[in-house]
Amino acid sequence: MIGDEEIKIMREYDDQIIKEAQEQDEKDKLVIDEAKKYLSKKAQIFIEEYFEESGGNNFSFKIVNEPTGNKQEEWDGFFVWVDQWRDGGYTGDDFAGYCYFKLNNGKYLKWEYEC
Repeated sequence: MIGDEEIKIMREYDDQIIKEAQEQDEKDKLVIDEAKKYLSKKAQIFIEEYFEESGGNNFSFKIVNEPTGNKQEEWDGFFVWVDQWRDGGYTGDDFAGYCYFKLNNGKYLKWEYEC
């Protein structure tokens, strides 16, 4: 049976995870707001739908000078660069990496993915 001390430790850990996720969400929002300055309305809609469909959060967005990985066509004429560093894992169904979307200022919006 789990004792009171263990339950307290688990709750503190859960609280810390929630706090870190909220802090990352705040950072991500600032980066996305900056990136939107360099996206057409059509590109903004594409990006919003792209992340909505992913169903995740805490993408650790950054704006960077150059992408890594390979250019891949998505839809509506937009391209995403993908740098996949985990390609199946030992289960064969575990993927992770970075995606990049070109901004109008020549830089790239970068985010992490894991599925």
